[in-house]
Amino acid sequence: MTNLLYGADIDRRISWPVGRAERMARRGELPHVLLPDGSIRFRWRDIEPLLKEITHRGDTGYVCAQRPPCPPVSVQPGRPGPPAPPLARTDNVFRP
Repeated sequence: MTNLLYGADIDRRISWPVGRAERMARRGELPHVLLPDGSIRFRWRDIEPLLKEITHRGDTGYVCAQRPPCPPVSVQPGRPGPPAPPLARTDNVFRP
């Protein structure tokens, strides 16, 4: 038997805003099952292969996409550290 998941379950597993999985399914961007009443359901085994793991580089904990590796950051107690670098925004990054 196949376990079908609601869109909210997929959203929760991937940390997406509620409703994103169903919207993407309607646009044909995610594999899904369309039930006779028009409801959309998902199989995790179809979604999971689409996810891409992104590893962090550098000691800052920020993802440095399309840049050289982040330099190490040293912070002295009582003193503020350097400003955080801007995060690279890509639409194809999934975080399970």
